[in-house]
Amino acid sequence: MFYGNTDGSGNFLLERVGNMGRVHHIINSYSLHAGGAERLVRGLHLGLRRQGLDSRLLGIEHQADHEEEAAVSLGLPSAKSYKAFAGVRAYLKRECGPQDIVHAHLFPSNLYAGLLRKHCGAAMVTTEHNTHNRRRGTLLGSIIDRLIYPKCEQIVCISEGTQGAMLQWMPQLAARTTVITNGVDLPFAQYLKLDSNKERPLIVSVGNLREQKNYPKALEAIALLGDLDFEYHIAGEGADRKALEAYISAHGLAGKVRLLGHTQDVPQLLQHADLFFMPSMWEGFGMAAVEAMNAGLPVVASDIDGLGEVVDASCASLCDPSDASSMAGAIRNYLENPGLRSAHGRAGFQRSLEFSEQAMVDGYVELYSEMIKEVSKK
Repeated sequence: MFYGNTDGSGNFLLERVGNMGRVHHIINSYSLHAGGAERLVRGLHLGLRRQGLDSRLLGIEHQADHEEEAAVSLGLPSAKSYKAFAGVRAYLKRECGPQDIVHAHLFPSNLYAGLLRKHCGAAMVTTEHNTHNRRRGTLLGSIIDRLIYPKCEQIVCISEGTQGAMLQWMPQLAARTTVITNGVDLPFAQYLKLDSNKERPLIVSVGNLREQKNYPKALEAIALLGDLDFEYHIAGEGADRKALEAYISAHGLAGKVRLLGHTQDVPQLLQHADLFFMPSMWEGFGMAAVEAMNAGLPVVASDIDGLGEVVDASCASLCDPSDASSMAGAIRNYLENPGLRSAHGRAGFQRSLEFSEQAMVDGYVELYSEMIKEVSKK
């Protein structure tokens, strides 16, 4: 077991290592281009290693940016490849023992881990990263999820909203679920004062171009603001790109809207922005919103579970994600009121400090300790 405390700098000090072995994170991909769950796993993995835990990271898919400490990739084109199950099985058989913890993230990685955990005898935990997935409400999804979640000693939900959605689907697992709020590697330690006198304000969104992020509706909102002079940049890549490009062209938005693709330096982009726009249909948490608030930006965001726990009225305007006119009105209010942008940006910065990566890592260390304690009693 682990016993520890926290010193003044926030570093978790491990005082004793008893029966616990390695923590094996298994995920479809740990590329930083993939999404928030992948970034969270990398941050957790490295945070655990900084604290002295033997954390390992297994990615099933080929990683374009896989240079990571104690991380390996199966190099497959898809996590649903017929070779994936055998690859995870070989890894667990080779690397995992009964004193270890298998920590699975996302489907189908959590399915493989659930089916294979008996081969290594390790304790298992999975993190639920979203309030929504396509399995819920379907017969096949019910069968699959009964092969995953009952195999776990613990199911971690990244927000209260994520936990609520999980238990609405599988209420019998209430005793096994817990909430550990996502943590973000915050680049800015001090509030960045926005230039409220910029002639052409910049609105920014960050997130993959896919259904969840609701960018078609965001562009509808932008199209309603034709009388205002501003820029709107979207950082991210994905399957919806061609449809978004077609909409931009058809509605004469090429001079106002830019699709940036994958952006290496998101903090720099946020530093030069004036407003952050997060129109998602669903979110488990909202890491991008935290990063934007940390850069001193006010936020226009969807009023949805998960994301609504990150932003509030002190730093954001919350809108119906299906209502473009509501979004447009919130954006207009910020663009026409620089003082409001500044006040909400300052409040958002202070709120961002509540979601530190260190607090998240400490929460998982405590969870792992309790899991090993319970296993040792059996």
